[in-house]
Amino acid sequence: MALHSSVLADGFNPFNLAHPSFGPFTSLLGPKVGTLLGVVWAGAFCVVAFYLIEGVARMGKAKRVGAYEAYEEAKSGLGWPTVAVIILSILPFLFGALAK
Repeated sequence: MALHSSVLADGFNPFNLAHPSFGPFTSLLGPKVGTLLGVVWAGAFCVVAFYLIEGVARMGKAKRVGAYEAYEEAKSGLGWPTVAVIILSILPFLFGALAK
């Protein structure tokens, strides 16, 4: 514990030594490609959000009507849009870390 405290007291940060980049693809992934990736990301996010909202609406309608099978089908259809929203939410942070 004392070593850890002395390292922090000295102000040493091992993450200052890490400089992630795209390596040989840095010139390829310039501002134009970054803009294109941003547009594709935004479009994919809108499509996935649409499917997520549609699935929740179908689930609510089936529950209101009392159709158990339709409810379970709509509930099982929410899996991939939910995972896709999580992945699409993480992608900008990864791109920002790599492009820095």
